[in-house]
Formats: sequence, C-alpha cells, structure tokens
Amino acid sequence: MRGKIHNILNHPFVKALLLGVSTLVIGGICSAMGQWDFKNDPTLHYKISALIGCSVIYIVLIAYYSTNETNEKKIAAIYEKQNQAFEEVMSGLMGLCKRSAEGANKVIKSIINNREANLELWNFDEACFWVCKNVYDLLCKLGNGRDFEVIYDRLDESVKPEKEIYANSYANKDSKKPSLYGKKRSIEEDSYHDAELFKQNQSDIEVIIGFEEIDKVFGHKTKDKRNKNRKKYNQYIAIPIFCNDEKMVGLFEIVCLNKTSLGQTEEEITEIVSKYFMTYAFFVLVLHKLEKALVAKPQ
Repeated sequence: MRGKIHNILNHPFVKALLLGVSTLVIGGICSAMGQWDFKNDPTLHYKISALIGCSVIYIVLIAYYSTNETNEKKIAAIYEKQNQAFEEVMSGLMGLCKRSAEGANKVIKSIINNREANLELWNFDEACFWVCKNVYDLLCKLGNGRDFEVIYDRLDESVKPEKEIYANSYANKDSKKPSLYGKKRSIEEDSYHDAELFKQNQSDIEVIIGFEEIDKVFGHKTKDKRNKNRKKYNQYIAIPIFCNDEKMVGLFEIVCLNKTSLGQTEEEITEIVSKYFMTYAFFVLVLHKLEKALVAKPQ
C-alpha cells in the first residue's frame, strides 16, 4: 500500500499538479487577505489559518520530493559504484586468468621437456600476490579510504601431517612486508588469530568492528605492543577457503587500518564480502588445485 502511494505521489504529473495547486492556493489566499484588515474583515482569521495550513502542506511536499530526489541520487550513486566494482572484479579475474594460464602453460612445457614441474616459472604463492593486489584495488574502490592490508595465509601441505601455516602473499598501500610473511607457524601452538581460525576449522566469514573488539581477539602481542597499536585496527575480516568443505587450505585476512572502513555494520560488510570478494576466494582455490595437479606424479 505504501509503495503504491509512493509511486502515485512521485508520478511527474501528480508531482507537478500538487506543487502547482499548492502554489496557486497560497497565492489566492494571500490575494484574498488584502490589507490584513482585522477590523473590517471578519474572515481574516480563517484566511490566516488556511494560509498557514496550505504553507505547511507545501513545505511538507517540498521536503518530501527533495528527500526523494536526494535518495534517488544516492541510490544511483550506489548502483554506479556497484557496477564499477563488478567491472573491476571481471577485469581483475580476466587478467588473473590470463597470467595464470600463461604461467601454467610454461610449467606444463617444462614437464613435457624435462619430466618435472618447474615451479619457478609459475607457482601458487606467486599467483596469490596477484590476487591480493586485485583484492586491495577492489577494497579501495568499495571502501572508505586506502589504508587496507590484505594477507593470504596458506596451509603448508608439503609436510605431513599438515600442522603449519604461513603468510605467502600480501598487499597494502605502502607494499610493506608484514612481520610474519613467509614464517611457518604451528596451528596448535601459535597464538595469532589466524592460527586459531585454522584450528577451529571455521568456514564462516568473520567480521570484527572496532579496535576494542579486535584487541580482544588479537591477544598475541605483549601488553606494551598492544597498547601502542590497539587503536590502529578499525575493522578485521577473515575469509576462509575450504577444500571440499572439509579442510581449510587458506585464509584471506583483510584489515582496515586507522579510519579506513569497508562498511558500517557487520551485516553490510558481510554482504559486500559475499557479493564481491568470495569470487576471489573461489579463484584462489582453483589456483591451489592447479598447482597440486601440476606437481602430482602418476602412481
């Protein structure tokens, strides 16, 4: 019902009619009031009341239509931003597919010629850097600010049992290497939050907002260090990557630093991640499978 009324009121003809009639009525009342002679015009009080009433209605109509126009502009801006983001995703994925295909083709040729996969020509860790860079660029387009940090944590499958992880790639505005980059850490013994997520084998997207909440889960640092950096982390997003819904093989970590943000609420951020960034998570899983296929040896 409300939607129908909204559509009727916003019809161009109805809008012009209401505003036009209101203007004419107000003008007519002002003309009828003449010189505002309270002594000789017994109906002047009624005219004033009518003028006030019509003026209020006119102001309400102006406010209503102005608000609608503002909302429509905001909605149009949101749609434009979403379209640009989808274009960014498609363009980024096309570039990643092209580079990965070229690299994988070189590895395949090395297998044919040397009967061994030369992963110096292309490998998963290198490809993850490209993905992280694309994710960072998309964050800058969708979010507020540019102070994002993207890290991909990989499960080390080279040693059995698989009990270690390491950050194999990253992207940020300064291209600054994270302190834990390349360092293998025990899932069971490490106290960092990413190791805890691997330990829990949690498949849901995790979103934490506010430095106080983030400080509670980032309990791996000394108290002095935490107090120094505790206000640096504004938002934290974790996107787990699973193989066959059983084993967690990777984890995207997105940190919004200082005043940078991806959204206002947990629900909004989760929706943005699901809509735009899960595609990259699935693509990374494909790259993970591709590398395993290239190095696999026939039994």
